[in-house]
Amino acid sequence: MDQFLSPSPLIRGLLTLLLAVGGSQTIATTQPADDSEAWQKAQQLVKQGAFEWDQRVLHGTLPNGMNYAFFDARQDSETAAATTLQIQLIVHAGATDEDKDQLGVAHMVEHMSFRGTEHYPDGVRSALQDIGLIQGRNFNAMTNADVTRYMLTLPSSELATTKQALFILKEMMFESHLSAADWHTEQPIILEEWRGGLSASKNINEQKKAVIRVGSPYPERPVIGTQESILTTHIERIKDFHNSWYAPNNMSLVMVGAMDPTMAKQLIEDTFATVPQQTLPSRKSKDPELDNTLHIDTLSDPESRLNRIAYLFRFAKIEGQNLESRRQQLISYLAKKLLSQQVRRQSDAMPNMSFNAVKGEASPNVDIIAFGTLYTPGEMAAHLKTLLTEIERIRYHGFHQSDFDEMLAQAKKTAKQNIQAADSRGVFWLAKINNAVTNRKPLPDPRLHNELAIALLETIELDDVNQMVKQWLTAKDHVAYLQKAGDNHYPEALTATLLEYTVNTIEAEKLAPPLTLQPIAEKSLTVETNRLPAKPLKHNPDTGVSAWQLANGERIWLVESPNAGDQVRFEAIQDFGYLNTLFDSTHSQILAQMMANQAPLGWSKAEEEQWKKRFHVAGSWDQSEHHRTFQVTTNTAHLAAQLGYFQQQALQHELSKEVYDEFMKTLQRRSNSDVTRVSEQFSQQFSLHQYGKQADTATGIKADLKAFLANDRATLSKQAAQLNQRPATYFITAKNVERLRPILSQYLGAIPRALAPESIAAPIPTPLLKQSEFVTAMAREPRATYKLEGFTPLAWNPNYTIMIPHLADEMNAQFKQVLRGEKQGIYSLRSDVRYDMTKQGVLISVRFTAAPERIEELNQTTRTLLSTWLKTLGEDWVAEQKPYFEKAQAKRDTLFNTQLNRLKLSLEQFRDDRYLKQSKTLSEGFNSENLASLRDQLTWPSLTVGILLPTDQK
Repeated sequence: MDQFLSPSPLIRGLLTLLLAVGGSQTIATTQPADDSEAWQKAQQLVKQGAFEWDQRVLHGTLPNGMNYAFFDARQDSETAAATTLQIQLIVHAGATDEDKDQLGVAHMVEHMSFRGTEHYPDGVRSALQDIGLIQGRNFNAMTNADVTRYMLTLPSSELATTKQALFILKEMMFESHLSAADWHTEQPIILEEWRGGLSASKNINEQKKAVIRVGSPYPERPVIGTQESILTTHIERIKDFHNSWYAPNNMSLVMVGAMDPTMAKQLIEDTFATVPQQTLPSRKSKDPELDNTLHIDTLSDPESRLNRIAYLFRFAKIEGQNLESRRQQLISYLAKKLLSQQVRRQSDAMPNMSFNAVKGEASPNVDIIAFGTLYTPGEMAAHLKTLLTEIERIRYHGFHQSDFDEMLAQAKKTAKQNIQAADSRGVFWLAKINNAVTNRKPLPDPRLHNELAIALLETIELDDVNQMVKQWLTAKDHVAYLQKAGDNHYPEALTATLLEYTVNTIEAEKLAPPLTLQPIAEKSLTVETNRLPAKPLKHNPDTGVSAWQLANGERIWLVESPNAGDQVRFEAIQDFGYLNTLFDSTHSQILAQMMANQAPLGWSKAEEEQWKKRFHVAGSWDQSEHHRTFQVTTNTAHLAAQLGYFQQQALQHELSKEVYDEFMKTLQRRSNSDVTRVSEQFSQQFSLHQYGKQADTATGIKADLKAFLANDRATLSKQAAQLNQRPATYFITAKNVERLRPILSQYLGAIPRALAPESIAAPIPTPLLKQSEFVTAMAREPRATYKLEGFTPLAWNPNYTIMIPHLADEMNAQFKQVLRGEKQGIYSLRSDVRYDMTKQGVLISVRFTAAPERIEELNQTTRTLLSTWLKTLGEDWVAEQKPYFEKAQAKRDTLFNTQLNRLKLSLEQFRDDRYLKQSKTLSEGFNSENLASLRDQLTWPSLTVGILLPTDQK
């Protein structure tokens, strides 16, 4: 239900101040003194070029209006050694430039640009492949609402290849045949791309976009089009769009790589300068008209699990390349950061609320501030009042001076850090130049840009920020929506009447000011130390590996890494995986997450975060089927603090109320959902055929969650304490790693552990060794989903496992060539071949979506491919792939933690470190004999195929 209403005067708490401002930009009213030192410094920086292009970027415009920008990657220390040349051509036209009878045509032109051209009548894909490029990896394209982007990644900046690549791009842009025959070929591929994108989340997002961007062309111009438009669009409409917008004066070319700038400019001019300029159509506005209107809508999808209320304000974006505009943008930046921080603080103080605030974009010249909160069905009105009350509290009172001072200081600190890093943008050069040319703005010198920011920040006061937020929160154009979960059947409606009534009950002058930041106590970590040295168990000077037994009986492995510099990699592995004999997998995973989030006893999470930041402590926990692993990369100076923190986590015997309440609040909300998604039901059936048992389903997980929620904090604390006592095995790699043994012994040896406990590892299920196929019809979307998984039991063998990643790439290429290229039955293919260490075997998988009427044909094709694709590989394939393996292996050898990873693998397979020696000769095993042996064994005795059809196919 859409409601487009003029707000009643009763909504005065939300509309008071800006009714007279109209749709103009939100601008803080205070002005800096013209004679202030900071303002004069800012003016000097502008004269020095703070708003102009970074001089390291060669940029210009050809006589025909085509813009270009080139960056010589050798100017940046982080990219100086890179050999690739990135080329991107941006067409400044996307879906919002289409006419009403051209839905999806911008995207269609993108696809058709890879088809026949004047010099490549059979298509440019083969031409790109002839210069060594691979689709997806080296060449691709994308279309969005505003632009179409064509992307090439050349392996090198070799002159002849670059010249050829630019010529192919020129062909694609200006010499495309756009023939009816090519359109007939491409049409089903685009249709499958549309079909593959259908989902509950996309449905909700499209509904959300429609209400947030109401009044603009964005909701009316879906990038991919509609099923009807894809099936009925005539080639002439595609030509019309191409002829209108594919002009050099509507394009920008970006190049980043190791090449002389003069040569790059010459290549660009030689390739594109002769293309004639043309008159472009007049562009329609992409912005909604901001007026005194309240837009209300309700979003829903049967598979959505969220109940959410959102209230948004829409207002004109601050634009302009001048000092005052830049100052206003910085005020906006501070206001956004303070608003997000304050809302988060208010939310944290409310046990039954979870709301946030974000600033975003509705269109090129219109911004939004959005407030949202989750709500419990039946309590929507109460949550709405709380949300509107907090908005009004911030509007009325503004922010605290102390918060502003801290945020301002942080902004200055960030700018100073950016100045220190100004010489290098590394891999971000391409993205930043692309963003600049897409928005038709210069990419400024980061040093000048950030010095200008510091100067202008000196002119900003709290009143500036409060005034801007007040203008945001009294903007006259409002959007409100209610998102209802699929199982929410409460007859609650978000209406103008309810909003008016709710606002009328809020008395701003009686609202207490927003919460202030409570002082965070500075904590000291008390650690236990052990004075007994570790006992040597083994030492292998050839591999640089030694093993030691700590005073508490645990084992520690030290791995020498000459490439580590000052880095230290520390890992601790316990046997508490999510498949164990103590708890179900849901209980195990939640308990492990609670343990990982636990601060030292008596500390709040804020105190913990402050301490970790002060002492540069990080690290993360991960849980697999049989292991719980802590891992962190630090340096020598911070190792003691890191070990002390790890020790205190291991000594925990109680879960804090803060962690317990936070998790239980989230789990309670999740357990209340009765939504079961079709994909989950399909996975359940697939698991039943593949393993002989059902996978975790929404119903099963919900029951597990309710069982977990029945545990009080004392029970879960006891369980966590018992698990913390389980022994760990430690792995440390560093340069001169033996020097770290004393401190490792002191901190880790002091952790009390249970001696020689029985294993709690539960068996890992493996697929049934049988062939199985099933078809089920319950999908809501008009498409069929195809899923194939196979398994071959196979003992781990390094001569096999080094080939398997290359087989995965080969399989994907062959299957895509047939299923998409020859059969034209799919758009996106997900396939994989991998070795599973836990199952001790090779897994293969294929997944795609297609038209229901073609799924059986594609099933038979896929099965045929499965039985034949490996037979096509022999000596030539090995000769082609081996150099790639050797290159990747050489790169791995330079990484400082590679030996540590190899040691873990060796211990798992051999219980010693022999694989570290074997890894030096792995290349010898990449041969046709081993390929033939592996190929003969991959017979997939376990094979499961599942086909999900629409409900009308029953």
